[in-house]
Amino acid sequence: MAARFFEGTNHAELYVRYRPATPSTLVQLVCDYIKEKVPGPLRQAVDVGCGSGQGTQLLAPHFEHVLGTDVSPAQVAKAEAAPGADNIAYSVSPAEAIALSSDSCDLVMAVQACHWFDMSTFLPESGRVLRPGGALALVGYRLPAPVWQGRERQDVRELLAESYVSGLAGWIQQGSVDTYINGYSDSRFTSPLEDHRRDESTFCDLDGTVSDMVGYCSTWSGFQNMVADKGQEAGQKFLDDIQNRVLALLGDGATPESPIVIRFRYFVLLSRKPVDTK
Repeated sequence: MAARFFEGTNHAELYVRYRPATPSTLVQLVCDYIKEKVPGPLRQAVDVGCGSGQGTQLLAPHFEHVLGTDVSPAQVAKAEAAPGADNIAYSVSPAEAIALSSDSCDLVMAVQACHWFDMSTFLPESGRVLRPGGALALVGYRLPAPVWQGRERQDVRELLAESYVSGLAGWIQQGSVDTYINGYSDSRFTSPLEDHRRDESTFCDLDGTVSDMVGYCSTWSGFQNMVADKGQEAGQKFLDDIQNRVLALLGDGATPESPIVIRFRYFVLLSRKPVDTK
């Protein structure tokens, strides 16, 4: 049986326990892309849909000023309460109305967030605040895979994808499928800017167990919706089924407490505002 995930634990606590953190290597990759066209120090970045600010903090060493925005006052309050660099500020505002002046920003970044935005408004708004050569970075991550006996197991990632799409049909939203399964491949994520680049080279590795990876599945909003609809017993059965199928794929004496590396592969869609050549 999978570990019991419902006893005294709310969704936010599960999220903190099982979700990955944006790799610093991804932030460096984005900054290197900007510097191809923007000379000198990077002045301003905005992290749109910043949540509690973990990704915003990673931008601080690279920019003179960083703004984190989120539509949720509770999330912004949490970000402001956390220890952080002096060059970070936070604002409660929607993604479609960025609180910066035109042509002022070197980077507009959204991490695991833009699938909830009105992209038809957000993309032009990003272009408005970016200065020439500034970059838009749309970041997300795929469903995880275990690294077991030195090999990243794509077959387990495919199992999780099938469980997500089929097992939670009716409870998941299209935005989540756009991220975890499709990797922002839909045309609505294509910006009107130039120099488009897609990178999938970065990843976040978390040390854990098979049971921990199953615990990650309990953070899915579709799973939480299913539990709210059908009850905790149905949720536990769903997780038990995933765990049993994962163990069968791994074989070789794998148990729920077998140590694994849980690998989250990130993708980033980069584009930049045209440089004024006048």
